[in-house]
Amino acid sequence: MKRKMRYASRDFSWQDLPTTRRAEFVFLWKNRRNTMFALSGLALLALLPLLLVMAFRMFNLAALEASWESANTSAEAVAQERARFTLAYNLFDVPCFAFLFLGFAAIFWIVRQLSFNEPVFFWMDAWQGIKKDGATFAFAGFVYGIVRFLCAWVNEMSSLYWLVRVLPFALAVDFFLPALLFLLTLHLTYQISWGEMFKGSFALFFHHAGYALLFAWGIAAWEAITLIPFFSVRLLALILEAILFLPSWSLGWMLFSLSCFDRDINPISCPADVRRGLYVASHETPRR
Repeated sequence: MKRKMRYASRDFSWQDLPTTRRAEFVFLWKNRRNTMFALSGLALLALLPLLLVMAFRMFNLAALEASWESANTSAEAVAQERARFTLAYNLFDVPCFAFLFLGFAAIFWIVRQLSFNEPVFFWMDAWQGIKKDGATFAFAGFVYGIVRFLCAWVNEMSSLYWLVRVLPFALAVDFFLPALLFLLTLHLTYQISWGEMFKGSFALFFHHAGYALLFAWGIAAWEAITLIPFFSVRLLALILEAILFLPSWSLGWMLFSLSCFDRDINPISCPADVRRGLYVASHETPRR
């Protein structure tokens, strides 16, 4: 049986084109949803090593807890063994985060093409992103993994006051992570030196700290999900995060970064790139 063809109630016109980055977010989800859902699969693939390490951690921890119980291990010894176990697996997470950020290189390149209203050839563009920016993104993921490991190491030092144990993680999420994300989008958008990228990333963070922190807290929700006690619920939550959250978060961060660049960088350094990909009302054709 043939499917009935569906038609729009009216012809597409220039009024339907986005004129702001917020409108562009809705426009892309409405008109490029197949590409956005394909990004969900790419995000799930990038998250796969972390999911496997998490599964091994849960199984090994269950076996250790059973052995501690059968051996009547003291509470102090159990706490020490659990701390060593946690730190070991946090160290295993470091290359997994490098792989995750390598996947982000592919995702963000495709999102960049969408944001600039450029044609997207999904797997070719994914490979282009990995080839062009993969090393930088993977190194950023490695650094993030190391910072996360150091925060976990400080947190496991029970002799320290609780505020001192929590402070490194708070600084990492509220200061280091937003600047790192700005650095990645700067690297993705401009051909500038590393010094300029470091300086620009922190300047952009201090200038747009409010929204930048919201995005940083969003990606740091991974840490909250890992605290869920039931493995099946935790696994389902991470899969849903990859499918439903990460593509929208990546697109939102890219568009937010571009709006910041349009305010602070492009009018001075790259006037031709101001509002690139958006429809400019004073012209008859969208700006490219």
